[in-house]
Amino acid sequence: MKIDRLFLVIAAIYILIGMGLGSYMGMNQDFTHRTTHTQINLLGFVSMTLFALVYRSWPARCARPAIDRKIPAGMVQNRTSLVTSAR
Repeated sequence: MKIDRLFLVIAAIYILIGMGLGSYMGMNQDFTHRTTHTQINLLGFVSMTLFALVYRSWPARCARPAIDRKIPAGMVQNRTSLVTSAR
């Protein structure tokens, strides 16, 4: 799977989780998790979509071996910041 498609799949998972949490909060009128909902939607969905668009827009620039080694580290760092900032 190409890296841009992987980012889009991850973005789709994040938006489904964020919308599900938002629907749950709306149905129960319990908005205690609004910060988590916002972080999942903004940092999860939006950042993954932007990453996918960048990797799709500039494939020659992003296909260098040095960048390919940095992608997993960048994904781990981004996901770690998402988890820690939602607390």
